[in-house]
Amino acid sequence: MNFQSLLEIMAQHGITRLAHIARELNVSPQAVSNWKARDQVPYKIVATIQEKYGSSMEDDKGELRSSLEEEKSKIADEAAPQPSTIPNPYPPYPYAEEEDSISLREIIDILKAHWKMVIITPTITCIVAIIYVLFIAQP
Repeated sequence: MNFQSLLEIMAQHGITRLAHIARELNVSPQAVSNWKARDQVPYKIVATIQEKYGSSMEDDKGELRSSLEEEKSKIADEAAPQPSTIPNPYPPYPYAEEEDSISLREIIDILKAHWKMVIITPTITCIVAIIYVLFIAQP
C-alpha cells in the first residue's frame, strides 16, 4: 500500500494529521514520516488497517485498493535472501543472541582471536617510547 492510500483511508475516518495517524496505529510519528518518505506502508500496518477499517478499504466496485496478497508477496520478495556483493568481515559469533551481558569466557575468546595485536601494539609502543627517552629527549 502506498502512503497516499493510507492518507485517503484515514481521511475517511476524520484522521488527517500524521501525529494522529501515528497515535491511531500505535506507532511513532517518526515511523509515519518514514512511510511518507518511502511512499510505502509496511504489511503489518496494512493488516492492522484492514482489521480496523476493512469496509472502508474497498473501492466503488467493491474491490480492495491494495490486496493483502500483493503486500504479502512484496514482503516475501524483500525478505528473500539476496546475494550480498560485500562480504561480511565478521564471522557469525555463537553468543550473538545475548546482547545484555558479556561473560569472561567471551572476553577470553576475543583476546585469543586477536592475540597478535594485543602483544605487538604495546611492544612497539614501549620500544618507541624507550628510544625516545634514551636518545631523543633532553634531560
